[in-house]
Amino acid sequence: LVQQCGVRSCGAFAVDCSRRSLVKLRDCAVGGISHDRRFHVEQGSAVVGVNCRDFSRCVVSGSTIEQTGLLLSPAIRCSGLAQVSVERCVVKRSSYSVGVMDKAKVRVMNCSLSGNVL
Repeated sequence: LVQQCGVRSCGAFAVDCSRRSLVKLRDCAVGGISHDRRFHVEQGSAVVGVNCRDFSRCVVSGSTIEQTGLLLSPAIRCSGLAQVSVERCVVKRSSYSVGVMDKAKVRVMNCSLSGNVL
């Protein structure tokens, strides 16, 4: 459990869930390091805010995911057989909000997805 933390990255993944991991993010700020609104998907951005792959499971609740999308990647990327639940979150200032590949399962509930490029 990661609770009430800032998880920031510049040019990499802020959170990477892999193999058979179980990750819970609650009331966190996740993404790039720049809070300057002039930078949208440029300097200070994370590639991906939350990356879930393989057989991982991730629950993100009450968090803000922002300043991601370097290389036009999503704020939340899910692949393989990952299972992801995103609840009561804000996703903003990113290339796009959620990318789902392979047989990943994603549930997004009561979220605000705004200010994204795509």
